Amino acid sequence: MRPLPSSAALPLVVLGGAASAAQGVVNAELGERAGNPVLGAVVNNLGGSLLVVLGLFAVPSMRAGLAVLRRSGLPWWSYLGGLGGAAIVVIGTYVVPVLGVAVFTIAQVAGGSVGGLAVDRAGLAPVGRLPFTVPGWPGRCSASAR
Repeated sequence: MRPLPSSAALPLVVLGGAASAAQGVVNAELGERAGNPVLGAVVNNLGGSLLVVLGLFAVPSMRAGLAVLRRSGLPWWSYLGGLGGAAIVVIGTYVVPVLGVAVFTIAQVAGGSVGGLAVDRAGLAPVGRLPFTVPGWPGRCSASAR
């Protein structure tokens, strides 16, 4: 699959970010009206799961990728990535009504950045262990030099 051109990728991410902000509000409201914040997260994740299942039926490359994944020999923990997404959805249903969408988003990005630094340093990403660097500083590698 060819990557998107950056002229399409950036607006797509901005649109996804706006949808993510709306998602937090909708999930929190659903959970509040149902009397249990987790129900908002359950409905959210069921909807996402349904979309993925429909994609498996409609997109041949997804089915082919699933077959390759089965034969990949990845460690068991590499399949746990969805738990992080589910956790942030559940957490959002509790904290968006308290903090608001903007502070929730800022905290989520901050946590993701700190977690990303730890993952890079521990060498858990496919590129292996990466040192803490400041791109463009003398004696340091930059993102384009990797």
